[in-house]
Amino acid sequence: MKILVIVVTLAILFGCTTTSKNVTLVDCDHPSGWCEQIRNTAQEAFVFAQMSHNVYQDDFQFSLPTKYSAVEHSDNDAIGFAYSIYEDTDTNTVILVFRGTEDITDWWYGNFLGWQNESALELFDQQKSQYPEGTKFIVTGHSLGGAIALEISLKREHVDTYVFNTSPRFRFGEQVYENKRVSIVENGEILKLFRAPAPEATQTYTSLGCSSGGPLSQHEQSKLAVCLTKIAASQSAMAIESLNSNNIELPEYLLN
Repeated sequence: MKILVIVVTLAILFGCTTTSKNVTLVDCDHPSGWCEQIRNTAQEAFVFAQMSHNVYQDDFQFSLPTKYSAVEHSDNDAIGFAYSIYEDTDTNTVILVFRGTEDITDWWYGNFLGWQNESALELFDQQKSQYPEGTKFIVTGHSLGGAIALEISLKREHVDTYVFNTSPRFRFGEQVYENKRVSIVENGEILKLFRAPAPEATQTYTSLGCSSGGPLSQHEQSKLAVCLTKIAASQSAMAIESLNSNNIELPEYLLN
């Protein structure tokens, strides 16, 4: 994942309203060191975090749980729009994953003009028309990819959203749908400074202290995905299997 132009994109004007709701923390004396709500959120979201890393097509790719099958991957088009599509046939679910900012093309067409949002809405409508009624849809992404996912969740109904270290670069239309939205961020990552004064979509917001390093390093999706998978492993056999299949060391408390 390229993060060279993140600093440039921070100057973009924010165009959104409504509020976030923080996760209330209880049962924090778990051996993992994580509170119950964070463990539950991680279990729910870790696969989407892995997908949101994989969509960048970096050298390291998470091996996803076998119940998820890749349907399509589209690399950057003329305006830098890129995405992946997965299916979970066990739950009749389609997942659309959007790539974040990589270069000046994304900065201009994605962050400044917002054209990638329109491409994503068209893609979502196209995909929804191809599946039978009752198919569940999830949209997800990191950074600008998260903002694109939020755009869909605000303007289309019946779609759940999971976003990671997201940019507040999305806009409201006349109709705002009250879909499920889950936002997970690394406490020290660079975009958190710019989300704080900006209005955000209604969502469940979880801030984690997962990794060390500077604000740019903590923005990296691979680090957040690994952290969420390790937290999820506290109560998910699928997450433990994922750590093993990706040669990621298990949390110490699971080794004792």
